[in-house]
Amino acid sequence: MPAVHRIADFLSELQQLERASFPADAGKILDAFTRHTPFDTGALYLRDRDDSMRLAAKSLHFVAPEILDPRWKSEVPADAGPAVVVALRNYREDVGVLTLSGLGTDEDLALVRAAADFVGTIMTNHRLLQETREGDFQLKYRLWELESLYDIGLSIASTLNIDEVADEILFRMISLTNARRAALFLRDGDRFSLFRSFGEVREDFLDRELAAQIVDEGTPLTFEKNTDCVFPGCSAFVAVPIKGNNAIIGVLAAADRETRDGAVGSFQANELRLLSLF
Repeated sequence: MPAVHRIADFLSELQQLERASFPADAGKILDAFTRHTPFDTGALYLRDRDDSMRLAAKSLHFVAPEILDPRWKSEVPADAGPAVVVALRNYREDVGVLTLSGLGTDEDLALVRAAADFVGTIMTNHRLLQETREGDFQLKYRLWELESLYDIGLSIASTLNIDEVADEILFRMISLTNARRAALFLRDGDRFSLFRSFGEVREDFLDRELAAQIVDEGTPLTFEKNTDCVFPGCSAFVAVPIKGNNAIIGVLAAADRETRDGAVGSFQANELRLLSLF
């Protein structure tokens, strides 16, 4: 195959990586380099969250450590290890390292380095796109929070009946957190008494010790161990203090948060923050 066609096929395959997912598809990068260059084996390292270069893919029988030695940037002797060590770079940092073994000409080395820069750009764009999507999701989530809280305020303010207000509060709490059970406790001296609940609940659980902890902390408390307490048999629950008149006047509790796959999970940071606002 003429060299120009080989290079065109190589770059075309690398362009397909724009739709890839990293590090899951890291093997596709290595396959492209070993298929379109004389370097037939190698390994690919990608930058991890702790800034280390972690092994993401390697050829069969190619010996490669799990974490790349930080000294990889130094000159590699001809008789030690891979024939080529090249960085996958963006304009700020190295996003990965490609190590290849085999025999190649100066033109082959130039092609590898150019292709590595191209892949580094693709991976950087991919990461920026993911960050943009995450930022867009967070913005939409914040808008949903504000709309929900505004709607809740209007709904609760529409009645002066304490029983109706309590029912509305619990219903809204369950909707906000996808919880299956919820309870409202109101303060009675130095204790909290159960006022309303959805689902099975123990009326006497908010004892003096837990009540004191909630009052002292003044923030949502999550419990994920030994939680056969407010809600019998639950794996995790959250207790949120209700503040009024410079004091804790009640406690909202919820349990059995349903995840997207229908399982039951713990309460997340976003939900605790939303409950505090609620």
